[in-house]
Amino acid sequence: MTQVNESTAVINENMQEIDANNDLQMTIAATIVEDYDYQIQKFTADLTETNDLKSVVYEAQTLVDQLYDYDAVDTDGDGTVDSVSVSQAELEDLTNMMTELGLSTAELPEASGQSSYDVSLKTLDSTQNKLDNKLDDLNSTSELKLIRFQSLLDARKQALLQLSNMINSSSQTAMAIIQNFKN
Repeated sequence: MTQVNESTAVINENMQEIDANNDLQMTIAATIVEDYDYQIQKFTADLTETNDLKSVVYEAQTLVDQLYDYDAVDTDGDGTVDSVSVSQAELEDLTNMMTELGLSTAELPEASGQSSYDVSLKTLDSTQNKLDNKLDDLNSTSELKLIRFQSLLDARKQALLQLSNMINSSSQTAMAIIQNFKN
């Protein structure tokens, strides 16, 4: 009987060590998964912000395209069309979008309460180029972020698989010990 009690004590001690080790491994793996979840959440927010900025670029490009279609004006009297007349609301919208995108608005006239403003075709061309460059930058950034995002998803999947394997292994070990104890 003493030998059975000693064996039971040894088995219990080994089980406690195995449980402690498994708990530590699972805690570490779960913490890694949580860290990946945080990083994925952060990347999702970054991607959303980038997509929101792309929407602003598209909206600004549409406005500039519309401005090109307006009645052209010869502002310097040389007989060539060199500007378009835009409303204060359109000028303010374009200025606000450019500012939101972090682009210079120095070439645009400053809205000062007039009903319309003459904006040179050269300024519209420059604005369109700035918007095109900004969109290219955002697209490049998005592509890099998506690659990193995919690698984070893959790493998280791998960490979850390892956690699942640890749980399965722990369960099998416990079952084997119990089975050995029964025999």
